[in-house]
Amino acid sequence: MTGTLGRNANATVPEVEILSTCLALIEIVDSCNLACPTCFADSPIGATGDRLKTHSLESLKTRIQGVIDRKGKIEILQLSGGEPTLHPQFFELVDWIHAHLQIDYCLVNTNAVRVAREETFLGELGTRGRRGHFQLYLQFDGPQEAGQLELRGSDFRDMKRLAMERCEREGIPSTLAMTVTPENLPHLWDTILTGLDFEVCRGVSFQPMLLPVPLILGRIGCLSAGCCGGKICSFGRWPSVGVESGFQVVALIILFILRRKQWQRGQHFHLFLIAYGLFRFFHEFMRATPKPFDGLSGYQLIALATAVAAGIAYRRRNLEAHHTPC
Repeated sequence: MTGTLGRNANATVPEVEILSTCLALIEIVDSCNLACPTCFADSPIGATGDRLKTHSLESLKTRIQGVIDRKGKIEILQLSGGEPTLHPQFFELVDWIHAHLQIDYCLVNTNAVRVAREETFLGELGTRGRRGHFQLYLQFDGPQEAGQLELRGSDFRDMKRLAMERCEREGIPSTLAMTVTPENLPHLWDTILTGLDFEVCRGVSFQPMLLPVPLILGRIGCLSAGCCGGKICSFGRWPSVGVESGFQVVALIILFILRRKQWQRGQHFHLFLIAYGLFRFFHEFMRATPKPFDGLSGYQLIALATAVAAGIAYRRRNLEAHHTPC
């Protein structure tokens, strides 16, 4: 069949159209060589030895090939972690990806520590960068001082600048990935100007850190579409969209306060997931959604699992609070 996936909605035949994967992300390393307070991946610290947690090269190839077998080619394969450049067979994996006829492009998330500090690693990376179809997604929080300590626990501006200069020298394409917070929000244009200083910089990606914001926007979309409604109760239909939007607004305010007061540093993401998971689990009883699992919906099972996983991660981060970066 030809066309777009959207045609499945009005299909009159049993066959389902399948498109290729435009972007597939795979975590190849669980560990990291930094200890950022705001790690979305909750990566354990450890760059060497028994503390380095990786996935075997063969298992990664199998997982990637599985996606290709199901969906056809992968346009962009994004390697993530942890810090993916710590994988002991990192370049073997990159070479396999480059040689694979069903993978168009390789994108590597990185904090750029090894790029800035290891000459041999840089040379090998440059070889891959210059042959094309390869790019770094380079963590960069702006050229200003504001927000550096809150995001990374230290000021790595000099290290990041050195990494970018080395990428320029070796011809390694990169995109700057900036986590946007209230502290660095006034410096978005400064970050764009920094990128324009380098020929190899292909763009800047702004990633808002405040999770309630996109969820609030999503609920506005629900309100406009008239979906995600509540059950009929004594006073009419339960205002599920409004209630959840109210929760997200309150969560946003609390997260702002926690950041301003520097309370629970490194735990804001976990606290939000715990709170939202529990809220969503109980609020789901008032939503008009199918509940086939002994009176529970699929959303409730996911919400409960999220809250439990975030609670485990919260505890683990507390236990690691006194560790220092490797």
